Formats: sequence, structure tokens, C-alpha cells
Amino acid sequence: MLREEKEIDFKALFESAPGLYLVLSPDLIILAISDAYANATMTKREEIIDKHLFEVFPDNPNNRTADGVYNLRASLNSVLKNKIAHTMAVQKYDIRRLDGTFEKRYWSPRNKPVLNSKNEVIYIIHRVEDVTDFILLKNEQSGKDKTTSNLETRSLEMAEELIIANKELAFQNEEKGKHEIELIVANKELAFQNQEKGKRADELLVAYEELLKSEGIIIKLNEGLEQKITDRTAQLEDIYRDISDYRFALDESSIVAVTSHKGIILHVNDNFCKISKYTKKELIGQDHRIINSGYHSKEFIRELWETIANGKIWKGEMKNKAKDGTIYWVDTTIVPFLNEHGKPYKYLAIRSDITQRKNSLEELEASEDQYRDLFENSLVAMYITDPKTRKTIYTNEMGVAFFGYKSKEDFIENYNSSAHFVDSSDIEKMRQDIVEKGEANHNQVKMKKLDGTYIWVKLFSKKNAKKNSVQTVLLDITERIHFQEELEKKVNERTLELTNSLEREKEMNEMKSRFVSMASHEFRTPLSTILSSASLIEQYKESEQQDKRLKHINRINSSVRDLTEILNDFLSLGQLEKGIIVAENNLFNLPEFIKELAEEMNGDIRKKNLRINFYHDGEAIIEQSKKILKNVLANLLSNAIKYSPKEKEINLISSVINNKVSVTVKDYGIGIPEEEQKHLFTEFYRARNVENIQGTGLGLIIAKKYVELLGGNISFISKPNEGTMFTIQFPQNNKPKPSNQINKNIAMN
Repeated sequence: MLREEKEIDFKALFESAPGLYLVLSPDLIILAISDAYANATMTKREEIIDKHLFEVFPDNPNNRTADGVYNLRASLNSVLKNKIAHTMAVQKYDIRRLDGTFEKRYWSPRNKPVLNSKNEVIYIIHRVEDVTDFILLKNEQSGKDKTTSNLETRSLEMAEELIIANKELAFQNEEKGKHEIELIVANKELAFQNQEKGKRADELLVAYEELLKSEGIIIKLNEGLEQKITDRTAQLEDIYRDISDYRFALDESSIVAVTSHKGIILHVNDNFCKISKYTKKELIGQDHRIINSGYHSKEFIRELWETIANGKIWKGEMKNKAKDGTIYWVDTTIVPFLNEHGKPYKYLAIRSDITQRKNSLEELEASEDQYRDLFENSLVAMYITDPKTRKTIYTNEMGVAFFGYKSKEDFIENYNSSAHFVDSSDIEKMRQDIVEKGEANHNQVKMKKLDGTYIWVKLFSKKNAKKNSVQTVLLDITERIHFQEELEKKVNERTLELTNSLEREKEMNEMKSRFVSMASHEFRTPLSTILSSASLIEQYKESEQQDKRLKHINRINSSVRDLTEILNDFLSLGQLEKGIIVAENNLFNLPEFIKELAEEMNGDIRKKNLRINFYHDGEAIIEQSKKILKNVLANLLSNAIKYSPKEKEINLISSVINNKVSVTVKDYGIGIPEEEQKHLFTEFYRARNVENIQGTGLGLIIAKKYVELLGGNISFISKPNEGTMFTIQFPQNNKPKPSNQINKNIAMN
């Protein structure tokens, strides 16, 4: 039943429409202004209506940085000449405040012509969007130090991507806004030309309300996308803070340098500058030859580079030379950072100053008296052995305490390497090095105390000048090893976390692109149909043209139904993801239920002259959610009909055996390309061979989630140009039902 006829105030409808709009005549006289435009530009409607646009624009003629007048005039001339819409770049226009001062603002303008039946421009719709906040944010961010961290750069990029994503969705809203204004203008012309406007104006008002509902859904989707990107940004900020904490700890406790994969110094901390006596400016851009003392052999350097170039961590001691020529020793760990191909793209070197300890060892060799004194009072564990008998000759107090012996005598009498070296191969390696080289240097050896406690030890052994004794020095590096292992673990975890975050971001961007592409296509088509039919209805004024009017009314109704189905898909997916939908079980006859569903879709089946064959085996009664099962099967059957050529068969096969329900829908249609099958249950994804067939790319993922609510699963087999077979399986119920064997073959046209 039609609504009661009523007069529509098109002027009020336009002025209250969302968006910042001006309506201009072809000679650029301002005819109408929206409330939103007046508020945003601090303009009074009565002060600019019926005036030429460039009499009131720009409001601040003294602003030398504004180039809007020239650009706007060029855009309007383009619209009048080419009769197509033109979008301008972002423009800087100052706005006069109520107190007479000016406020700096940035705008994104778009001009759109409205044509009559003779293809003449009768109006120009001038729409602008206030992008001041975005521009100011962008300018503020660009002034920050871009070298602080790659993560900061990525955060900025994500912020810009958020703006881009919002702009893309805003573009969709803008298109809807254009349709709204064009529809208003069309209605206004219809109201002036047709005295019998009640019925048709009411129908167009309904279409306008549907457009506003559609815009509301898009805004909600936009808000959801903004929240997801905000969450991703917060996660990256948390990761950045953690890494900054570790970086601070390293800078305070160690000598740190970062180099490129070619060894060029990219960063050094203050401790590095302090020990090397070079400034950061002198070090950045150089390689480590700037501090090379010439002490280490080419083989030593080659082994170091081969280790880190293969992605492995190198640890060792290095002798370097400061700017003033002084020598210093550092205990060094070099950690490669690997790219996605497993190749190093930069290196982190963590060093600690061991100059004092190295000098102490050299002084011990210089004087026997000094050696004995230092030996006894050394803060590190030492002991002396006979290289022939391998028995302990002497030890210091730190050596006694190191392994937990009672006294020096206890140590000398009972010390046995086999009891303290966890890996016996370390003993053999040390002995072999002493025989061949006269010394052994083990940077990391796992040993055991008398009480069973495991420790990590840095061990250095060397024969004396007479080669009648071997002196061994042990340093407990357990805490350092644990710290380095924890640090390496954290670095790897954070690297993996960041990689995963970037992958999720990439997936989100791909999903966003698919959504924008789908929305652009699926919304534009029915909206264009509505606009076209609405415009054509006004031409059929005679009573004998009622059939033509009804034809276009039916087209509008069909397009609205298409939009409703798309929005229902969005709503269903959102409810499923939030867990709002709950399966409510019913007892029902499965084969009868499937036949009824097929009959409901008989209209679509007959349009393509398809034939459906139905088979059932096993019991008939099941206890499941009838509503959810109907949604799943309707989706699968609708796809089979949609993608099947005319006069083909579709097979429906169901069974209830051993408390397990199985339903298969098989068609002989276009099939799914093999390389795209892995993406089939991805949101907004549609295969290339169905891009010209209406769809949102949400149906199958909704069906999959529904089947999971039934406690089941869904699978498929497909070959291009041969067809597709979808199978769902789920439990019958928890209580066995009386057997009712059914095996029917029902053909339905």
C-alpha cells in the first residue's frame, strides 16, 4: 500500500544533506549551500546566495600562499567544457573567523556537472572535504628525526595508510553523496514538471532512505577498519618500546656498533667513542679498519667475516687501536640481522672492555715475582699443572673457591679435569692446542662445580717460558652467557613478532583492496540502475506509458534487493565474528527439508532450465539447527545455480549414517582455477573467472563459519570447466534415532 501523498521540501532536504556542498549555475552564480558547508567555512547563507563565486572567494585575498582561485577556475572551466566531474588536488584556503581573524585550512574539492536531456550543463555541484587535520599531522610528523628507528618510519607509514584507507572509503561515501544530490535535483525537476508527483516522489524518497542506510553501513565498516589499523599501530608501538628498553640497557652496559652488510659503520654509542677516542662524526661511514691495531692475522679476520656472512653469531677477543694510538682489548659478540632470504643486511657488535685483564696477563709473563703476587691475589681463578703428568701443581684461593674445594691442598690432591668438564672433547681440544701451539684459548666452555652446579667458563691456558708448567686462567661468564642468550632470544622474538605484524598488515591491506574493489563494483551497479530508472520515469507522463513506468519501478526494487543481500552478508559475517549467532537445535526430516529448500529456489532454477537430482541414504531425522543448515545449503545451492551454464544438472546428495550427516552439492559449471583454490575461504576474495558475476566474496566464508557452529566442517573439489563439488559434514545428534532407511532419486526442474 502506498504512503499518504505529501509534499517534499527538496530545499530543506539538500541543505541538511551530509557533506559540504555548493550548487552553482553555469555562469558560477551560487544557487544553494548546505548547512555543513556554511558551518565548516564560517559563512552565512544569505551573504553569498545569488552572488558570483569569485566575488566571495577567496575570503582572504591577502594570503599569497593560496593558489585556490586559479586552480578552482581551471577546474570549473574543465567541467563546463568536458561535462564530466573533476577532482582537484588539496588546496590551502584561509577561513575568516567571526572575530575577523583568519584560520589556516586545507580542502579537497570536487566539481560535478548536472546535465539536462540535451546534454547541457544546468548546475555544477561543488563539494569539498576539510583535510586540515590530516595535512597538519603529516607536516608535524615529517619534521621529526627520521633516523631514530625504522619502526618509527613504519608507524608513520601506517598512519598515512590509515588516512588513505579512510579516503578510499570516504570516496565511496562521496559517490553516494553525489547520488543523493543528483537524486534531489532530479526530484526537484520532476516536482516542477509533473503535477502528479505524489506517488513517484514517495518512491524516490524510499530510495533515498535506502541510500542513507547504505551510507550508515559504510561508515560503520570504516570505523571498524580504523580501529583495526589503530590496534596494529599500538602493537608496533609496544614492540618499539620494548626494543628501545633493550637498546638503552645495551648502550649503558656495553660498547655498541651497528654496521651495514659491507662493514660500513652506521651507528656507534657513547661508550664506543669513549674507548676509541673518535667522535661519532669521524666513525660513521668508515669501516672497522679505522681501529685496526694490525695485531690479528688475515686468517683471523677472514674466519670472523665468513662466520657472520653465513648468518652465525661470532664471539671472540679483539685488540684495537684508539685514535691517539693507545691499544685496548674488547670481548666481542657480533650478531647478524637477517632479511627474508636469510641473508645478513646489517650487524650488531656488542663489546666489553677487557684491556685491564689482558694487560694483567701480559704483566704476569714479564716477572715471576709479579706473577706469583698477582697469582695469589688475583680476582680470577688460576691453577698450574705439569704438562707431562697432567697433575695440579698449584692454585690460588679463587681457584679453590671457583670449584668449591675446601683448601689449596684439597684442590691440588683431588682436582680432575674429567670431573669438571661437561664435554670431554673440550679437554682433548685444550690439551691438543697446548701441545701444538703452546696455549689454548676457549671462549665458552661448560663446566661443573663439586656441588653439581653448571657454569660457563672462559678458559685460557699457556705454557711458561721453560715449558715445564701450564698456567690456566678461568673466568665465570655464566651471567654474561645467560644475558646474551636472553638478549638473542628477545631480538629473535621481536624480529619474528615484527615480521608477523608486517605480514598481518599486508594481509589486511590485501583484504582492504579486495573490499574496496568489491564495494565499488557491487554498490555502483545497483545504484546506477536506481538513478537511471528514476531519471527515465519522469519521461513517461502519459497514462498509456504505465507499463514502462512499472518496468523501471521493478528495476529499482530489484536493485534495492541486491543491495539488501550485500548488506545482509556484511551483517551475517559481523555477527558470526562477534559470536552473536548461536545454534538452536530442532528435530526435523533432512530429505524433506532439502526438497523444500530446492523448491524455494525453483524460480532461479527455471530461469536457466537446470535440473536438480536429489539422493538420500540412511536415517531421515536429525537434531540440528534448521535455520543455520538452511543458510549453508542455500548459499551452496545458489552458487551452483549461479556458476552453472544453462540446461545442466546439479546433484544434491545427503546421508545420515553412524550419527554423521553428510550433504554434497555438485555442479558441472565453470569451476575454480587451481591456483586460486587456496584463497576460497578468504574475505572479499573472488576468483578471476567470476569477476563479471555478481557476488561479494563473503558467501563461502559465512557458510564455513555456520558449518563450524554445527560442529562440522566443509570441503570441496573443483576443476576448471568441469564443475565443483562442496561437501559439509556434521554430527546427527547425541541420541540415536530409529533407523528409517531412505534411498530416493528425485528430479526437480
